[in-house]
Amino acid sequence: MTKQHKHYCPISRALNLVGDSWTLLVVREAFYGATRFNEFRTHTGIAKNILSDRLAMLVEQGVMDRQDIGDKGTRYAYTLTQKGKDLFPVLMSMAQWGDKWAFAEEGPQVGFEDKDSGKRLGPMKLAFEDGSLVTRPVNLRPVARKGAHPVVKARFANK
Repeated sequence: MTKQHKHYCPISRALNLVGDSWTLLVVREAFYGATRFNEFRTHTGIAKNILSDRLAMLVEQGVMDRQDIGDKGTRYAYTLTQKGKDLFPVLMSMAQWGDKWAFAEEGPQVGFEDKDSGKRLGPMKLAFEDGSLVTRPVNLRPVARKGAHPVVKARFANK
């Protein structure tokens, strides 16, 4: 695993959990329906030892659950917990950003649609607490919240 960030920042802490080069790809495959070790391995190309490490870490951190489903030895199925499912907008935003910027010449690679209605997922959008859309992100400023560490409170006190 990569070196852990020590910053008092939600982005740093999130990167500690899912910020290496493989973890979000494992989570992506879980969203795509993978539950078994070999499914994750086949669709990511990840080495067995790294995949084993990432799955164990995701289970330990409460992002995935592991169920023993073996009748001949031990075999496991991995599924996303609510904590893992809450990564969905992160992955969709990354996919849309990647389609726009990493595949600018080739065009979009993967779209998403509702299984029942066929409705396509539109661009991810940010909204304020009242539901109105954020249209000017340059106008946003960081503010320390109730649970903020004193370092964070000091940093954003006069912004």
